[in-house]
Amino acid sequence: MEILRTSIGGVTYRGRTFKNITSQLKQNNVPEDYTPPPSEPLDKAPEGYMRISEDSKLWVPGSPEKLRTDASRLYCASGLYGGNAAMTAAAKAINQERDEAISQFLDGNMSQEELADTFERLLNKFRDACNENDFPTVLGLGRYQDEGLSEAFYSDFRAQILKQAVQRNDEEGKQYITGEIDTQRNWKYYNSDYYFLSEDALAALEKGLEQFLDHVDIEGFKLDIPDYKAERMDKHYNFNSSWSAYDGMCSWYGEADQFMNNYDAVPPKGFEWFYQSGGDADQHVFYLDGTVPTHVPFDPTDPLSATTWAAYRDSNGTRHFVSTDFAYEYSENDLKIVSSLLKFTGNKKEDAAFNRFMDCLQVCDRRYFDRNNLTWGIELWA
Repeated sequence: MEILRTSIGGVTYRGRTFKNITSQLKQNNVPEDYTPPPSEPLDKAPEGYMRISEDSKLWVPGSPEKLRTDASRLYCASGLYGGNAAMTAAAKAINQERDEAISQFLDGNMSQEELADTFERLLNKFRDACNENDFPTVLGLGRYQDEGLSEAFYSDFRAQILKQAVQRNDEEGKQYITGEIDTQRNWKYYNSDYYFLSEDALAALEKGLEQFLDHVDIEGFKLDIPDYKAERMDKHYNFNSSWSAYDGMCSWYGEADQFMNNYDAVPPKGFEWFYQSGGDADQHVFYLDGTVPTHVPFDPTDPLSATTWAAYRDSNGTRHFVSTDFAYEYSENDLKIVSSLLKFTGNKKEDAAFNRFMDCLQVCDRRYFDRNNLTWGIELWA
């Protein structure tokens, strides 16, 4: 059992007075080498303990880093919807404002400055709601609570920007699908307009965070933003990572880099790309004799058949379009770099940038990563 330290007469914290009732506590399975804490107030932290805030007489187990990490987990989206009904209602209302603001920005009806101000306002509103509703506990976590909730709120806001951008991208791409997507098929669409739009939104978010930090009134406040790329938090990093890892109806989640092998690649403006594989949920086509069928032109009912195209409009207003149909063979060779399938050749001055970006895109059949570390052969499909 872990014990909060208080003075004998009690201590006032966050408007409440806490008394020392250590003598009333009972412990089970006490280690033989356990030494009970002294009953008088302490000026120096016992080993493994720290003050909950600079001016507090409350001691809690752990380190600043651990408290900050624990707090951020409590305030993330999944941690908010628990037993505190008032906090749940407040969080839902704040998140609705957040989502509406992001939507307005992506629609072109809100400026970067307005989005930055909205982020700062909603973060302060979220902090106030946590304090008013005693979330996560009456005691709170001092400044580490504020650090944790700020990091979690920023991360969730960032992920929501990318989620909405990817959803809009994919809604646009649905018009190019042939037939119905089922469990055998997959498809992907990329419009670089959404990359640049999301980058503008993330820049506004960074500005809003700077404004918040400039105005925060907590001594020693420190905010450690996760390294989203290093920690493979793909839905928080950028449009490319979120798009590649998206687990909606047009993709599957497993290998996060399945469609993009370089998340830092900046697409040329005006670039579009589409890919679709075939398949029929009621039919399974297997080739037992080792032959590789051609499957050209594209057959939307055949799981070995696929098609892809790319397009852009050059500085003169001319639209360039390349496309190809191709076949899979259910082998380790089925992970294909898009530039090996498509090349722009109509404008030597501008084609190179678009071809280089297609070096970063890759496609494979729907089951490729399921089989990737297995022995290749027909027994996989038995």
